[in-house]
Amino acid sequence: MKLPKIIGIAGTNGSGKDTLGELRRDRSGALFMSLSDALRALLDEKGLEHTRSNLSSLSQSLRAAEGDGAVAVRAIELFNKQSGTDQVSLVSVRTPGEAQAIKDAGGQIIWVDADSKRRYDRVTTGARGRIDDHVTYEEFLEHEYNEMHPSEAGGGLNSAGVKALADIMIENNFDSVDEYITYLIETFEL
Repeated sequence: MKLPKIIGIAGTNGSGKDTLGELRRDRSGALFMSLSDALRALLDEKGLEHTRSNLSSLSQSLRAAEGDGAVAVRAIELFNKQSGTDQVSLVSVRTPGEAQAIKDAGGQIIWVDADSKRRYDRVTTGARGRIDDHVTYEEFLEHEYNEMHPSEAGGGLNSAGVKALADIMIENNFDSVDEYITYLIETFEL
C-alpha cells in the first residue's frame, strides 16, 4: 500500500512513531517533522525553554486562539514552504483537530501502538534522551492515560480521539526494530 504525500503519525509513547517517520524519510525522501517542532520554533522566538510545561502551555494557547488543529495547520504551512520534497510525515498528532487538519490537506492518519510493558521497556532502556523516559511504570501509564483522555492533567490532549480518526492501525509488538522495519517496508512499499 502506497502512502499519500502527507501522513500524520500518532500513537502511544514508545510504539515506534519516530521509526516510521525516519524510515519514510530515509527511503523516500519525505520530510520528517514532529508537530512539536512547530511549537519549539515558537518557543525559540519567545526565548523560552523547551520544557514539557512550556510546550503544553503554548499548545493550549494556540488551540484556544486558532482552533484544535492549529499546530498541525502551522506544521503543514511549514512543510508547504519547504523545497525539495513533496512528502511529509507529521509525528506526534495528539488532538482530533490536528488529525482532521491533516486529513483535510489530503493526508491519512496512522496509529501505532504496542503492549504497554513492551513500550515502557523500549522507552526506559533506549537512548532517546527525553526527560519523560525516566519514570516509573505507574507514572508512564498515568502520562499515557492523561494524553489519551481530554483533561486538565493531559493539557487538553485527546489521543483517543485521534485513534478514532485513524485510517491505518499498526500493532508494533515486534521483538526487534529490524522486524518492525521489515514490516513497514513490505506493508507500505518504502
